[in-house]
This record gives sequence, C-alpha cells and structure tokens, in this order.
Amino acid sequence: MQVYALVTDGTRYLIARKRIVNAFWEHGEVRSLRVVNQAGQWALPGGGREDDETTEECALREFREETGVKLSTLAGAKCVNTYSSRDFEVAEFLVSQTQLRDLYITINANLQPKAGVGTRPTGQVRDWELSETRIVTASEMRLYLGVRVDIFGQPGAARVNSGHHTQAIDWYGDVASYAYLNFPD
Repeated sequence: MQVYALVTDGTRYLIARKRIVNAFWEHGEVRSLRVVNQAGQWALPGGGREDDETTEECALREFREETGVKLSTLAGAKCVNTYSSRDFEVAEFLVSQTQLRDLYITINANLQPKAGVGTRPTGQVRDWELSETRIVTASEMRLYLGVRVDIFGQPGAARVNSGHHTQAIDWYGDVASYAYLNFPD
C-alpha cells in the first residue's frame, strides 16, 4: 500500500514534483541513470509501507527520506487525519503557517544538487525522487495532482532506462479531489 503525507496549515498544502531522471537510489547508492516513477508529475511525498508501520509512521518516514525533514520534530505538528482508499492512504499533518513556509524553503534547499556531485541533493535526503515543492490551496491542488506532465523531450528522459517505473498518477488526482471536497480553501 502506498502512503502519502499531506502537510497543511489548514488552508494551504505542500506538494512536490518528481524528478525526471535520477542516478541516486536506495539511500545514496549510485546506479545507472533512470527515469523516476511518475517522472515530472506533481505528487505528495510518500511511498510503500514497511511491515508493522501505521499510516502515520510510514508517512513520517517517507516524508523524511524524500525531503530530509523530520515532521515529528516540529513543535505542535501533528497528524490530524488519515484517509484510506483501495489504492493509497494519506496522513494529514497540521503545521503552522510559518512552519509550512519554512518547510517549503528548507525542502527546496535540501533538494538542490551539491556542487561537483551531479544531481544528488544536499541535506538528509535519502530518496532522491523529488525536485521541488510548492504551496497550494485545495482548489489549486487539482491543477497539479493527477495532471499529466509530458516528460518526452525533457533533457535525458528518452535516453535512459525506465526500469519498472510507470507514469500512473491517477491516485494523485483522487487525493486532490479528496482535499478539494474535504478541506477549506
């Protein structure tokens, strides 16, 4: 089951864009350049649940691995809701407006490449699948999540092994619809 972290200040939400290509996999191991799963698409930080993890624990772990930030260390940040569908689960984390802005700034800095190391980001990022984040309202989320971004013609995308990854993003649209219907703008 895929689990995602939906981080909000109550009216705005943090979303992330997937990289198109990546050579740094499995916690920093350098491998051949490959297209990232859901390459170039807007998503929520998240991934597969490990044995015996709750939805909240998985969302926190995946958020930390993909952004380099431990949500659990933010004062007052808490999981306020979980949502399950047949395809995915979402843990909603409430933070202050200032914390959301600071997360945006910190994560985008963490995702920037280090000088001389190619495309490998800085900080505590372990899974180098994200390229940037944005803060959006619930209605704006529908303009990003589940909307296909054509990666063909993007630098390097046509020349690398796509492996077992897909461009399936339908559940991101489901998350956006859920947020639009259940959260204020």
